[in-house]
Amino acid sequence: MKAGILFGEERRVEEDLRAVKLAEELGYDSVWFGEHAGIRDALTLMGMSAVLTKALKIGSCAINAYTRNVGTVAAAANTLSAAAPGRIMLSIASGEEVLENFGIKKASPLKEMKEFITALKLLMSGKPVEFSGDFIKLRNARTEKAIDVPVYLAATGLKMLSLGAEIADGIMLNFLVDESYLEKAHSIIGGKKAFQLIAVSLNRDQSYDDAKRFMAKFFYLAPEFFRSIVGPDVIRSVQRVIKGWPPLSDELDLASKLVPDEAVSKLMAAGSINEIESYVHRVAERWGSYPVFYIVSKDHEFVMNQLSKIII
Repeated sequence: MKAGILFGEERRVEEDLRAVKLAEELGYDSVWFGEHAGIRDALTLMGMSAVLTKALKIGSCAINAYTRNVGTVAAAANTLSAAAPGRIMLSIASGEEVLENFGIKKASPLKEMKEFITALKLLMSGKPVEFSGDFIKLRNARTEKAIDVPVYLAATGLKMLSLGAEIADGIMLNFLVDESYLEKAHSIIGGKKAFQLIAVSLNRDQSYDDAKRFMAKFFYLAPEFFRSIVGPDVIRSVQRVIKGWPPLSDELDLASKLVPDEAVSKLMAAGSINEIESYVHRVAERWGSYPVFYIVSKDHEFVMNQLSKIII
């Protein structure tokens, strides 16, 4: 099975880059970079990784459609693909709620995403583009040449999944979702190429500590998605503890204690390596999805080694 590793902002940049080289040595197929406003930029890390590796595919997971002009994203894809021909992938999302903290408001996410991805794919054809949307307007715009980079839509909402099945080259399915959600999602996307994000917590003592810190962040970031899973009282308790974004370390310590064990086992690959292998089978192999592991455990090199034994 081919599989990838997703890097976020938990570790220092130099640690992530060491892990990128390790991923190639261990035989992983791809590495992906997430980003959060005010914390980490995906395209920068993709460029660094392009010159450090020879065979790994390198993707964003995900840049958003609000903080960059479609022309600058096309230029970045052109630059990255020149450094790593045939190895670059772009996954694009409608953006996190905390973008509002930075003065960015989402007027109509479905329409904005449709315009952004449609315009980007037209630009990357290398032909002159005339595009007149409500949010994006291009007049005789073009890139210097055709750019061979697939564009995936990272989505959680069912309407956004449907849009991705219509206009994108594939779908990046979110982590922290249950099996009933995945059944609905795959019925919508059908045979479209699917990547499945999987949050992994594999500690030597098999504790859930790192998993709960990770989940607490997302209870704060996307509370509406988790209320039906863990209950509104848990979400409200986490929101009372975490005061703003990015959360402080002591806030996460307190918030993690509010996350129930059953939520971890339901939404993450956590515990022993056998439990993790079983989870991967249920949420990825069963559906023919390409797993992309997001390691939340502190000892990420240990986890990368362990995972490589079961999926590569």
